[in-house]
Amino acid sequence: MNETPAGFSFTILSPVWQRWWFLALAAMMVGLAGHTVYRYRGTHLVGSMSDIVRAINPRRDRRGDLAKRMREFAGDVFTAREIEFSFRAPAGASEYKLAIRGQRQIGEST
Repeated sequence: MNETPAGFSFTILSPVWQRWWFLALAAMMVGLAGHTVYRYRGTHLVGSMSDIVRAINPRRDRRGDLAKRMREFAGDVFTAREIEFSFRAPAGASEYKLAIRGQRQIGEST
């Protein structure tokens, strides 16, 4: 018999969440999520600002402007849901200004 005990060498690896590639991947995911939130808020803010500008811009208080805005809104909503639609506005409507009362009623209904 041999008096020398058998030897065995091994290395214990660090847990997955402590490895460099996992930490780099996690940092990239956090950065991507932050960028996505930033872009979403920016897009939403631009849409809100255009609504505000439209509301206070006296050059955009004609019926034609309202018809154009309604057509764009309907196009966005219905196209996203794959619904066909037809939008017709009377010819020459763009020449008439909306009365303040009409603008207020339209603003309250949106």
